[in-house]
This record gives sequence, C-alpha cells and structure tokens, in this order.
Amino acid sequence: MPYGELPEFLKEQNRGNVRDIANKLAQIGYVMIPARSNQRPFNFPGADLEKLAEMEHNRWMKAKMGNGWRYAPETNKLRKTHKDLVPWRKMTEAEMAPLFGPSEFAVMGTGELPEEEREKDRDLVHGIPRILARAGYAIVKLREESTEK
Repeated sequence: MPYGELPEFLKEQNRGNVRDIANKLAQIGYVMIPARSNQRPFNFPGADLEKLAEMEHNRWMKAKMGNGWRYAPETNKLRKTHKDLVPWRKMTEAEMAPLFGPSEFAVMGTGELPEEEREKDRDLVHGIPRILARAGYAIVKLREESTEK
C-alpha cells in the first residue's frame, strides 16, 4: 500500500523505524556519512544484520506497548493485542532486564519470535542502505574487528 494511503498509526510506525536508524547503526559501530558518487552498494554482514533486526523488533515492541498494546496468542487490532509482542529470541529475565522495563514485562509474551516474522525485520534492515542512499548518505563501519588475537 502506498505510504499516503496508510492509516496514521502505520505511518508513525514507518517514521519511528527511520528515526531510529542512526541509533541502531551507532550501537553496532556504524555511522551515516554524506555519500560520494562512487560509493559501493552496502549490505550488512550476517551478524550485524541479525543484531539490527533484533533491535528493530525491540523498537517496534516498545512502540506498541507504549501505545497500550499487549501480548495475546491472536492479534486483535480493536483490543490492541498482538501475537508478535514476544522477544526476538529465547532470553532469560536477566538478558531482558536491560531491554525492557517491568511494565513492558507485564504485557509481553514469552517464547521467541517465529522465523517468518523475523524475516520481516531483516527485510526492514536490508532497506536501510537504500533509504539512506535516497537521502544522500552512505553507511560506514567505524572500525573493522581484528581477526588477530
């Protein structure tokens, strides 16, 4: 559906995704810089793609829960329940504590996000370089990890 035809809450979901790009990139050691005309197309390596996709899912969950949504086995927009308000992966409470507050724990489900739903977050992350290129930016890794120990 074209952006202009989306309901306002879905437009805001898209805007939230774009507003958070610089934050997600910075958390894993990337920055946005003005693009040069000879810049090669960019694709995130596997581990970085997974980290970014998980961060995007967490951002989406926080936005939903902040707007009164809670977990339920079946999604119901009228009741503001969603089946995907679960962690990206199986995590202990200790692993989740830095990511989610007590009020978020209270309304989210347990378990982990199904693979077909994870793929949607990966698709969003795959689109980041294209979104930034349209705005005149490129993505650069601040420092490469050394393979020597």
